[in-house]
Amino acid sequence: MKKDYYNVLNVKRSASDEEISTAYKKLALRHHPMKHPQEMKINLDKFHELSEAYEVLSNPRLKIVYDQHGEETLLLGVKDVKGEYHGGYIYQQNCYQIFDQFFLKCNPFHSTFDSTGQSLHGSMFGSAYGGAHAPSAPPADQVSVTVPVTLQEFYHGCVKLVVYKRRRLALDGHTLRDEEDCVRQIVVRAGMSAGQVLRFKGEGHEQYKAEATDLVITLGEAEAAGSSDAVRDTKRRGNDLIYTSRVTLQQALRAEPALVQTLDGRLIKMPVDHVITPKTVLKIDGEGMPIINAPGADPLDAPKRGDMYVKFDIRFPKKLTEAQRQRIEAILK
Repeated sequence: MKKDYYNVLNVKRSASDEEISTAYKKLALRHHPMKHPQEMKINLDKFHELSEAYEVLSNPRLKIVYDQHGEETLLLGVKDVKGEYHGGYIYQQNCYQIFDQFFLKCNPFHSTFDSTGQSLHGSMFGSAYGGAHAPSAPPADQVSVTVPVTLQEFYHGCVKLVVYKRRRLALDGHTLRDEEDCVRQIVVRAGMSAGQVLRFKGEGHEQYKAEATDLVITLGEAEAAGSSDAVRDTKRRGNDLIYTSRVTLQQALRAEPALVQTLDGRLIKMPVDHVITPKTVLKIDGEGMPIINAPGADPLDAPKRGDMYVKFDIRFPKKLTEAQRQRIEAILK
């Protein structure tokens, strides 16, 4: 949509420089974002429009290009013999800087003083509407993001790209631009867990006259799409893994070796020396999760691991004939 800078300032195309300045002064004071902080977002958009319009129409070179060739040439620039454009105008989102420069130019006193005689630096209005004692904007919140991580990713470790939104300052150093998408690469180390927090200092929202806030990434727990039997049958408890082995009643009564499928694809055959019951639990040392920064661990060695505990889900037959039922009763007497 084409912009009509004259319409933005509510002046005629034949308006003089003085009329353009007067119009900007009146509208800028009316729509300054700090005049009505509760409507800051609405007023900021309007303030940007006014600032861009005044910046173009108060600059003789930009005004001539806009008047004679229109907005497209103003923005693209002049085309050379090779068909490449040069010298296009770009609004730098510096509405407060334009505001300050306007009132500095209109104010014969570039330094003003408060009631105690202390010098107040900047324009007669300071960096925000209302002068040097104008209320500062509330501090920005940190940027918080939750990243889903599967059990397998916690087991092996992985690298993830995190997309989040943050507010940045414009080139003038204090005008906030709209939120923009940012990408941050994070390393999920093998053995990390859901609820663990990664903090990146200064990568959150930027703010005027203050350090940028932090980006805080919390690792969440996620189900893996199309999970294998090993993933579906394995749960985590701290540094240990709980594996559920599904066996038939016949296998349980025969005490057949349990087959355990690990998260890294290995198949462990676990001997059983007694009848398996729903309360049977077997322990496999060192087959749990990697332990980060385990005491006494040598960084050159493989990481220490928790243990794996094997539980059993015994599948009973759905139907028995009368003869089969009598045989089982006779055996269990």
